[in-house]
Amino acid sequence: MNTIDNFIPPVSVADLPADSFSVGPDILTEEVVRYLDNNPNAPGVMIVLQGKLFGVITRQKLFERLGHRYGIELFLRKPIRELMESMRTNARALDAQIRIEDAIQQAMARHEEDTYDPIVIEYEKDKFRLVDMKVMLIHQSRTVLNLSDVVGKLESIDRMIVLESDPGEIFQNILHVLRQSVPYHQGAILIRNGNQLEATQTVGYDHLDIKIPIQKNPIIEALTTHRQPIQIEKTGLISTWESWQPLGLPAAWLGVPILREKELIGLLSMSRNVLRHFTQEEKLNCLAFSQRIQDVLLAPPQVAARESQRPVRVEWDGLGHPASRGKLYIVGYNSIPQMEHKE
Repeated sequence: MNTIDNFIPPVSVADLPADSFSVGPDILTEEVVRYLDNNPNAPGVMIVLQGKLFGVITRQKLFERLGHRYGIELFLRKPIRELMESMRTNARALDAQIRIEDAIQQAMARHEEDTYDPIVIEYEKDKFRLVDMKVMLIHQSRTVLNLSDVVGKLESIDRMIVLESDPGEIFQNILHVLRQSVPYHQGAILIRNGNQLEATQTVGYDHLDIKIPIQKNPIIEALTTHRQPIQIEKTGLISTWESWQPLGLPAAWLGVPILREKELIGLLSMSRNVLRHFTQEEKLNCLAFSQRIQDVLLAPPQVAARESQRPVRVEWDGLGHPASRGKLYIVGYNSIPQMEHKE
């Protein structure tokens, strides 16, 4: 089964292609025109001074204004601020950590004439980039399309488990299919080997040399005690993350324990480079996939018994419109615990 798709679902708008073209308010309009002529994919220009965003002029509106009577004479060889002041421009930037669907909804709430204008994203303090609305809609549409195919891929993984296919292939497919419903930047399946967890398959890392000690590890103790996914934000700010640094220093991390009765036998790890926490629905989806990892590690008779109890149910909520907040819930077992939302 080939589940590796060239499309990687974006975690947030920070993952989208964007343009960083910005100028000061005193730059001549003709220099902006020259840049836009030489860069046909640039959606417009941001007017920035000392880290403050003053406005955005889209490609379409700039050339429309210059095309009006006396437009070139009035503005071409004048500072861009004069052209900006003659137009209604949007000077609001969105946080780069927000979901694409949230950004689309905010864009749709703008003035009717500005609805499909590019959106300014603030990646870091005083650092802006411009995202084309068309790019956001295309990525949202592709994400929805990929989600619709998750169920079929999940059933294929179940068949691989029953047929006792190569565990490495199953784990790699699990990581790639899971990414369609729970977007992440780095993912790993770690299996217990003595007193440490060792990565057996990864996505987003350039190596497999990830080893996490089990003994005297507060996070491991919490995972084993609570038997639930644990989320940690801003890992670089907590001392208990020291032994987990082979996984990097993600802005948001989710660990899902894989247990045999009360014994930890593995871990499903997912990381995000932006501070977008994992929702309750995403945690439930991760549990469904972690149960399949557990099946691979169990003896075949146990897998067969579990397989007979597994219904696959999919619930859709508002999915299908590019601006909707659609969710896909994958329920792999009737016995999946209803977790309390603990951040």
